[in-house]
Amino acid sequence: MPRISKSCSLSRNTTGPTQTKASSEDALDLLQDIWDDNDSEDWVNGSSNTGYLSIKKLHDNWDDSDSVANYNEVVSVLSISPAGSGKTYVNYTVTHKLSYTGDKDDTSVTDTYQNGIISQDSDGDYVLEKLGTPKAK
Repeated sequence: MPRISKSCSLSRNTTGPTQTKASSEDALDLLQDIWDDNDSEDWVNGSSNTGYLSIKKLHDNWDDSDSVANYNEVVSVLSISPAGSGKTYVNYTVTHKLSYTGDKDDTSVTDTYQNGIISQDSDGDYVLEKLGTPKAK
């Protein structure tokens, strides 16, 4: 019996960056940068993104408060999963640590966010598309 040879070649359009799922480390780096600095360049649709605006409002309130001496936030990634089209779902926590002026004790509050969405911009950099839904306490 004659032998049949099959060959297959795959080609990919290389005109733009390939969309790849973010790793847990990529997600942590992006989210920590966002909660530390909240740069509009880290968001899909920049300063018009509702997540960007939510964090900006929170930080502005603390910055304008006479009773908040300083604050910092620590992000922890709980899980990531594929969201299709090279996007990534991310579930994470943010621990807000506030120090106050006067005699008030420092406080620490942890919020959990579900189904945040990370995607990539035209340069292939990871950006946050959706902050995620705060989990009810």
